[in-house]
Amino acid sequence: MARAILSIAALLLVAAHLAADDPADGGLLVEWDARQGLAEGVVAVGSARLDENPARFELDGKGAVVGPTPLRPKRLSIEAVFRVDRVFAPGLQLIVTTCSPGKRSAKAEGNPRQWVLEIRGTPPQPAHQHRGRLSLGVFGDDERWHFALSDAKIPRGWHHAVGTFDGRAVRLHLDGVLQHTFVPDEDGRFTGSMNVPPDNVIRRPSIGTPSRHGLDGAVALARIHGRALSSDEIGRRWQDAQKMGLTFGAPVRPGAARPKAPFKVLFSNDTTNITSCTSPYHKKREPITDDRIRATVDEVAGVDVHLLQPGLGWVPWWKSPAYPAEEHYRWFQARTGLKLNAYGQYMLAGGDIVKVFVDRCREKGQHPFVSLRLNDTHHLNYVDQKHPMASCSSKFYTEHPEYRLGTNLKKGEQRVLNWAIPEVREHKFAFIKELCEHYDIDGFELDFMRFPSYFRRNETTFKQRCAIMTAFVARVRRLLDRTSKPGRRRWLCARIPCMLAAHDELGIDLPALYGAGLDIANLSAFYFTQQQTDLPVIRRLVPDMALYLEMTHCTMTGPSRGGGDSFIFLRTTDEQLYTTAHLAYERGADGVSLFNFVYYREHGTPGRGPFNEPPFHTLARLGQPKWLARQPQWYVLAKTWNRPRAQTPALPARLSKGQTHTVWLDMAPSLGTKDGLLRVMTDGDGTDLRWAIHVNGAALKSTGFVRKPLDHPYDAGMGEPAQYACSACPRSAVRNGLNEVTLRLDEGGPATVVYLDLTLP
Repeated sequence: MARAILSIAALLLVAAHLAADDPADGGLLVEWDARQGLAEGVVAVGSARLDENPARFELDGKGAVVGPTPLRPKRLSIEAVFRVDRVFAPGLQLIVTTCSPGKRSAKAEGNPRQWVLEIRGTPPQPAHQHRGRLSLGVFGDDERWHFALSDAKIPRGWHHAVGTFDGRAVRLHLDGVLQHTFVPDEDGRFTGSMNVPPDNVIRRPSIGTPSRHGLDGAVALARIHGRALSSDEIGRRWQDAQKMGLTFGAPVRPGAARPKAPFKVLFSNDTTNITSCTSPYHKKREPITDDRIRATVDEVAGVDVHLLQPGLGWVPWWKSPAYPAEEHYRWFQARTGLKLNAYGQYMLAGGDIVKVFVDRCREKGQHPFVSLRLNDTHHLNYVDQKHPMASCSSKFYTEHPEYRLGTNLKKGEQRVLNWAIPEVREHKFAFIKELCEHYDIDGFELDFMRFPSYFRRNETTFKQRCAIMTAFVARVRRLLDRTSKPGRRRWLCARIPCMLAAHDELGIDLPALYGAGLDIANLSAFYFTQQQTDLPVIRRLVPDMALYLEMTHCTMTGPSRGGGDSFIFLRTTDEQLYTTAHLAYERGADGVSLFNFVYYREHGTPGRGPFNEPPFHTLARLGQPKWLARQPQWYVLAKTWNRPRAQTPALPARLSKGQTHTVWLDMAPSLGTKDGLLRVMTDGDGTDLRWAIHVNGAALKSTGFVRKPLDHPYDAGMGEPAQYACSACPRSAVRNGLNEVTLRLDEGGPATVVYLDLTLP
């Protein structure tokens, strides 16, 4: 139970031992220790409160505990024992800083900045690759921040940090380990002094802040020293912190003991191969048949798990007692008077896509999963129109407009349903229940990606969203356990964003979901094959969960040709599939998954070809990490869409003459001997552009245009030679891990970079 709610008037709380550079304690200036009593002069603002078991100051992003006296140290150490609840979000989270509970006078002059221990976000920091990292910042007399950062993004849970400034360099220790990332100085050195604010603007030290950039978590202990602690002292402080009864690092919330999913290659089948795409077994406008469903299984030999998406998640394409096909299509025809689409005709003729699919997977040795789209927005814009696609909207969706998140897409609203409403979740669970009860499947996937919007952000907190989604996953887990055959586990999978910045808005807390019974996380970039992901951080968050990285048919989209599925797109080559899979294995993945794989075939608006048969021959190789490690490599960074709000894209990047842009490529180079090629592509004619390109500080030499650095059969979406700048890249310039690529536009411009690739033959 909470002891008390802190208020400004109370002047209560925490042990704060305040002394002006007390020599008896080696320069201790201020200490907050939640295990101690109250401290005179301490002010609590906002919603901060003191809780027990363990003793801590709970902060919800809008509260702070403020010391009574400003500090002007020349040297600095900040120690904090803190818990992070919300990570990779758009805004900063200030843990220990300086704070003014009242408003600053408009007439005040001078700069109040001194120091900050924070979790980085954006805005205001533009360096998206540093978002989610812990950061110690010292504001110098040069009017610049000098930062020491954690080497990786910080996971949820308890942590111990010590940041120091000794007058020459900023340093940061996290959980007992010295970190090695610095901004803007390459080695953390700063030959200057910390800013000394004048009396009229200086602020008091605080944990948290009452502004929108406060910590969402808790602080158990914080100290500020007027000197830099030594490495030995920091080590002893880390040892002392581990005796506080806290569990440091990502919270461990295991479910019942269970085996790990043994699969290597997952394949998603959304049936567009028998409707939208032409193929050897399906010509344009041909009907759905059982044999064509079986053919979709037969052509993907080499996969372990085959996931069927039977519809958009609103109208069942199975024998549904909850919402029978006869009921739906009679209702649709009564409303519109229109003929039925291919799915309606197949269902009313007695068809059952799920049963045919499951039976064929059993015959071919593939594990059949069903994947259900939890909130798909496809064709919902036709809900109240006399249009054939209105058949994709169910009675439940149509008759409950009050359940929708919104309809104004220009304001970022989605037509999908609000999962904060229990009836919405219950409706979706009824479909999952009958699929698990009536079909002999080996697993079930909850597809959060179609579409990744479930809540009104201003009406729910992160913790409320997580509670809803975790409870839903736990309920599905219990259902799978109840309906599984004796001695056989039914696997529970979730298709979720590969970038952690998107998890908070969706209510996804992976350690909590693992504890609720989730077995598999299928990490998706929504529509693209994307190599730069948060997979390494996610692996540390859930060390025992099976992780799979999703790959698709394309790496970048281009101009629209008009109509549905209209944009030109750049196909994913064999080597790009192999490289993406290799990098995934190196960063902790258990396997890979394929999505929209049939879209190599002709579909959508004309003028986007030539089209090809999908590279089914790659499937058997994607589950062989040792073989993949020996192949030529093709790393890609491209302009994509549907990125989370909190993620600043590395590309596109618009540069004027003299400007520099830095991107980072996570690479795991193969053992080849040949040098590579780096290509930069702009969205227009780049004939007059001149670039200076460096990889890890090594200057690259420009070379002639190469259309296909590694040969492949695809000729669509590649752009024109004048859009490319090509440079030779020695193998000695690249390394295992993050590689810094800097692009400086020396002549011409402005220009927008939309694509970059690096091949190692």
